Amino acid sequence: MALFSREKSRSSRSGRGAEESDPARRGILYLIAGGVTLVAGTVLVLHAMYRQIQKRPDFHVDPLAVELVAAPEWLPDPLARDLQYGHGLPAQPISVFASGLEQIVAERYAKHPWVETVHAVHVVYPGQVEVELELRRPAAFVQSGDGRALPIDRHGIRLPDLPNDDHRLRHLWLPLLLGVLRPAPPVGEPWNDRAIHEGVALVEALREPYQKYLSRSLRFGAIDVSNVGGRVNPLDSELAFVSAEQVLVEWGRSPASPNPDPMRLEEKLRNLRSALVEYPGLVGLSRVKLDEPHGPVVVPASTARIR
Repeated sequence: MALFSREKSRSSRSGRGAEESDPARRGILYLIAGGVTLVAGTVLVLHAMYRQIQKRPDFHVDPLAVELVAAPEWLPDPLARDLQYGHGLPAQPISVFASGLEQIVAERYAKHPWVETVHAVHVVYPGQVEVELELRRPAAFVQSGDGRALPIDRHGIRLPDLPNDDHRLRHLWLPLLLGVLRPAPPVGEPWNDRAIHEGVALVEALREPYQKYLSRSLRFGAIDVSNVGGRVNPLDSELAFVSAEQVLVEWGRSPASPNPDPMRLEEKLRNLRSALVEYPGLVGLSRVKLDEPHGPVVVPASTARIR
């Protein structure tokens, strides 16, 4: 056994010596060692470059470099500026490599009263942030108890005040809801009032036909919602438009009413168009009742009655 062991040991040593003396094998080992060294050096260099880039001012987000993607046409200039600067970022530039930068910006915008949804926040290198938002479009104004006209969106959320003279808002139809009893909620909160809910639902249902052709013949500046649910008179129309000429156009119930309206929206629009053909601009009338199946019922101005 001892002899066998010594011979095996000699054979093993002689084999290693042959391997170590093989030039090709040594070359492979040198190549691997060189590759490892190169990779390690590259990592160190890249890390150093990254540290340097982090310090460069052009890789920092200037708070003024926040851009809104696809801003709507109706957006007033003051509101656009407020959204651009209302992201909640610190006044001083912040690195684009800051941890959670997109999430921070998204969370800040989600709390903005004009923002309905934050779709995406993108860091655009070297130093800009793009924000995709869905804004709360104004749907109407509500006349508050103190006489102010407060804007709301289609969900009845109270919006911040709007500049009445901004040209970008002129093509929007924003009628004034009259007869609301509940006090106004804080900005950004829902105005929980059935009259508002049903009034806005009617505005949204009529927005397209009104802007498309009705507004060429008459102007609806307000909607009387005081009788929603028959609160004032259960036999009277629940909703009534007030034209610019102070003609009361009795509509009937809202599309959002819990009690189905016997007449469809298209039938009421047909009655309104018929009245406009006979009385252009509804001039000479005090009232027009549209929720009648046999055609509009008109009341001349000389026989006016109070709603």
